[in-house]
Amino acid sequence: MSDSQSQGKLLQFILDPKYWVWRHLLFWSFFYFNTLLTVFGFLEQTSGFGYHVGMFVFELILVYTNIYFLLPRLFTRGKLIQYAIATLVLLLLITAVDTYHTFTTLECCYEDYTLADKLAEFVHTFFFRAQIVGAAVGIKLGKYYYNSSINLEQVKVEKLNTELGFLRNQVNPHFLFNVMNSFYIQAKKKDERLPDAILSLSDLLRYQIYDTQKEFVSVVSELEYIKNYLELEKNRRDNLTVEITADNISKHHKIAPLLLLPLVENAVKYSQGLENATIELGMAIKDEKIIFSMVNSKGDVKKIKSPDSGIGLDNLQKRLQLIYPNDHKYTIEDQSDTYRCTVEIGVR
Repeated sequence: MSDSQSQGKLLQFILDPKYWVWRHLLFWSFFYFNTLLTVFGFLEQTSGFGYHVGMFVFELILVYTNIYFLLPRLFTRGKLIQYAIATLVLLLLITAVDTYHTFTTLECCYEDYTLADKLAEFVHTFFFRAQIVGAAVGIKLGKYYYNSSINLEQVKVEKLNTELGFLRNQVNPHFLFNVMNSFYIQAKKKDERLPDAILSLSDLLRYQIYDTQKEFVSVVSELEYIKNYLELEKNRRDNLTVEITADNISKHHKIAPLLLLPLVENAVKYSQGLENATIELGMAIKDEKIIFSMVNSKGDVKKIKSPDSGIGLDNLQKRLQLIYPNDHKYTIEDQSDTYRCTVEIGVR
């Protein structure tokens, strides 16, 4: 059997719920090996069976109260001080009761003990109990954090794949329908701008199909995609003015593909219905940060708003949290006639 197979079987034994009973039997057998030998007659018995049962019951209460009540309710919720205090109080209480149980059950063995001797016995029992609790908590936390890391990675992958797929499909049928309709009108008019518009659509679709398969793309490519998208929109809307600026960006700077598209779509959508609509956006690199800013004029929201409004922006926030945890800033300023937004993310 290879090392990887052995490790796999060990992990299965540690994590699989069907081995729960065997894991716990192994745990308790480790700490109570001498006691088991005594009970089964392999060692000389110095105390009664009832004493061992009582002692074991105290251990069960101590350990399982901690790992199944205190850990999930306090420790994993970040209440570390409360958890430490609760554990210490429980440990002291159980040790005191257990020590009293020992002295009364085995009174003959401790009749010559002074107060100092009894205190020493209490301290010895306390640290023995602490070792058991520490081992149980360590194992439980190890399993908890291992499962959490695995689940987190799975969630990240699933969410990213879902969101990227969603965004790829978001250069949506409605947008394509409008573009093709404008192409038809331009063709009938023999508009000289039609070849360039078709080329913009071709570049846009090529980027969407091929480049977005990568985890990160160059900022230059992403900005070029946004330019093509807006050029197609300008092509069918004579009343739309677009201004794009770029500062200090290069192909070496990377960004998650289609990350900013929801903001651009939002600007296009809510600038409709105006006589003179404007979209101003800029992208810059400063202090190892990609700074994207945009201002767009805003029409009558009530007439424009649709049932799926807000999905793209929600998706943007989720992707920022997943791809740029603790490394992003997203601010908006929604006024009656304008919408401003800024996204700052770390350079990849």
